[in-house]
Amino acid sequence: MKELENLSLTLNRVKLVAELALTTQCESSEMKIVLSLISDLASQRLPQSQRNAILYELFLQSDKE
Repeated sequence: MKELENLSLTLNRVKLVAELALTTQCESSEMKIVLSLISDLASQRLPQSQRNAILYELFLQSDKE
């Protein structure tokens, strides 16, 4: 149960950081910092292969905007 709570907390943090970055219309350099933060949070919970796939999707989404 504790592991599930920790995972939920991490996901909520990732969501918050991403939403703040999107709503404030970050500069390119600031977006890199945001993605670094998200990467650090995700690396605490995800195996390397899943982490790379998620980061790739995030980069694709940021390029579309």
